[in-house]
Amino acid sequence: MALVIKLRNNKKVFTILFFTTLLLKIILLLLPSDMWKLCYQDDLIERFPGEIGQSIDNQLECEKVYHLNVQSSSSLAREINFYSNPDSEWLGANGSNFNLSFLNNKKFNFKSYGDFDRRWLPFSLTVSKDFDSKTESLRIVYVGDLTVYKNNEKVYEGKSYLKSNEIQINEVNNKTLEIVYKFEKSKGEEIRLLATNSRDYPPDLYGKLQVFDSNSKIYKTEKTIVTSFVEAIFILLIFYCLFSLSNGKNKNDLINFLIGKKVLIIFYFILIFFVLSPSSIESFPVLLIFDSFSIFIYLSTFLIFYFYDLKPFEMFLVSLAVTFLLMDLDYKLYNEYIRPGGSDSLTYEYFSRLIHEGSFFQGGEDVYTYSPAARYFIYFSHIIFGEKLKYLFIALNALVAYLAVLDNKFKFDRKNIFIYLAFIYLTSNAINRIFIFGMSEIFSLVLLMIYFKSERLKSTFPIFSGLILGLALINRPILALGILVIALVTKNRRTILSFLFVTTLPFFHNLFYGSKFTIFTEDWNYQGDVLGENFTYLEQITQIIETATKNFHYIVMNPFYYDIYMRVGRLLPFIFLTAIVIFFYILFQKRTYLNFSKEFINLLPTILLVAPLAIYDPTFFYPRFLLIPHITFLLYCQNLKNEYS
Repeated sequence: MALVIKLRNNKKVFTILFFTTLLLKIILLLLPSDMWKLCYQDDLIERFPGEIGQSIDNQLECEKVYHLNVQSSSSLAREINFYSNPDSEWLGANGSNFNLSFLNNKKFNFKSYGDFDRRWLPFSLTVSKDFDSKTESLRIVYVGDLTVYKNNEKVYEGKSYLKSNEIQINEVNNKTLEIVYKFEKSKGEEIRLLATNSRDYPPDLYGKLQVFDSNSKIYKTEKTIVTSFVEAIFILLIFYCLFSLSNGKNKNDLINFLIGKKVLIIFYFILIFFVLSPSSIESFPVLLIFDSFSIFIYLSTFLIFYFYDLKPFEMFLVSLAVTFLLMDLDYKLYNEYIRPGGSDSLTYEYFSRLIHEGSFFQGGEDVYTYSPAARYFIYFSHIIFGEKLKYLFIALNALVAYLAVLDNKFKFDRKNIFIYLAFIYLTSNAINRIFIFGMSEIFSLVLLMIYFKSERLKSTFPIFSGLILGLALINRPILALGILVIALVTKNRRTILSFLFVTTLPFFHNLFYGSKFTIFTEDWNYQGDVLGENFTYLEQITQIIETATKNFHYIVMNPFYYDIYMRVGRLLPFIFLTAIVIFFYILFQKRTYLNFSKEFINLLPTILLVAPLAIYDPTFFYPRFLLIPHITFLLYCQNLKNEYS
């Protein structure tokens, strides 16, 4: 831990490590490879009828996964070792290590009772490799349909779904081996969605494909000399960094560090234990409506934050561990990267895939109907972090929680009660489970938090500040009014111009590809449409008043409103109610000092972020629609308390 902190603070060593690692990564991507060539196909899946004509079906030789430098293949692999954990086999693709992200396509938008279970959709995989004289025989273990070709000559064909089957392929030296694998249930035996989600259903085996060598070990392709050389350089680089950071230090320095941080180190070990053994959390009892584990984690974390002067990176690690630990057990154990049918997360993944398949600037649509920027955030996240983004979204949520407890000088704001309320709000399970599937709000929230918390960013890099605000807006166009005011009150020409540059990009996209004068998205009023095209002006005003009145319970997160606590539990509403009560108490207590016109301007962005709820029904995506307005309100309260303390 100490070395990590020193690495972060030693800019020279950190810069060398970062850029050399990046260079080595690029070299590895560009190297020719002798690995297995993998080619996935989704042709076995029939399209969802409701999406025919509504979604794009690019006919590709091999379905694309988020790998680079793979020529016409889906990906390359050093080994063929695809299987499922027996404890999570019922999750289908989500419980296996096949690279099946291409199933996240709206053309397979099965979502209702009786539809195909998207986690168990059929697929085919063709793997091939040219062998040298060193390899004589291979053993293949599989569940599914298997056909093996040696120099284009069929040498095996078989099928096994009830148990693992094993075959031996001899004399593969100096031969080209092609393995054609399919996982496809027979007609009438397909896995379909149940009326209610059932754990451990179905009991069937999921696909498996493993290739072993003659010594019963997973067959691995040999690394090239260049690859081994690059890896050796990276290892030497790590040792150089460790030596540079430890130079001049002795054993007493380490002992003094451990003694001075003994309570903190014990706390770290407790967090690590629960992270590595999440099932042990179940032993903590629930006292009435209070989860004793949540109480323990929050109290211990706040005590550590309050009494220890933690480095920023240490605080982030604690926030990351807390965010992970407070999730539901299933979210900790499983990585459900195959998105549920009918969800926004599936839609974002779909557009991300279209970008990856070639429509980079078009973004999968001639006229945007969904968030213009979210698809690109998802796409670049996949390119950098791979197929499964569960831990990235946990880290982004933790980053927001970490930023929430800082003041504008990036110091822990220990005496401000609103930072504790914001931390609980952001790390609660009700918020965690929103982002685990990759909702667009998290990207805008991260951008806005960075903007709000960094005074240096706003004063020194105004153009970059405007770009951040613009990206946050086109990622969530519903935030347009509030973010527009945030940009305008800067009164900085460069900030405003860069902000306007980014926010006009969707307009020019829609004009160029779709020949439509659409500012952000075409379906801006999708779901919760209360205005209606045939309403008179008076009827529209009446509807707005009625909707705003109805939505008031949701906006303030009324903890006594049945539908609210059934959706988000008890903790979140009481946390937000506490913030509202303290806010009004501060206004009353400091009423003689307050400049109410100034405070109204400061609060105006939050009010305008909530304004769309006058026409939208928040119950469709609750509490997603209110997340960013709530956090901006808590940040405003934090600044208000600091200013008048």
